[in-house]
Amino acid sequence: MSGGSMSRTDWNDEARTHLGPLWAAIHDIRFRQGLAARMLTPVYVVFLGGLAIFCIATVSDAFTKSLPLGLFFLLVVGPAYFLVGTVLTRVVLETIRAIIQIADDMHRIAETHDRVAELSPWKSLMSAIGQEGRSQSTDGKHR
Repeated sequence: MSGGSMSRTDWNDEARTHLGPLWAAIHDIRFRQGLAARMLTPVYVVFLGGLAIFCIATVSDAFTKSLPLGLFFLLVVGPAYFLVGTVLTRVVLETIRAIIQIADDMHRIAETHDRVAELSPWKSLMSAIGQEGRSQSTDGKHR
């Protein structure tokens, strides 16, 4: 871009190419791009890291109390914590993703319905013969 000021569209395109789609979605002030669905993977990775640190801390704490307790936590309790935590996190994040997908699908269905309504031959036929208000007469009866 030479010389002049950069328009908002140009800035969004440049941000999308140089900084990635996540950065562009964060700065989309009109909310045209969904951000929550893109954040699920990083949230999952961070949660797994935190869960691993929690399990390691739990096992190390058990080892400070006694060797048999530490071995039990290392072989049974730690993996069980990690497995249950991973499954619960995955279920919650998949539920959030499903809700987001349902909202996106409903939006697409509404847009498609509006486009089909505009293209409907019945609507154009009724307007061609001057009958568009026929079903909305004041007495509620068809003439």
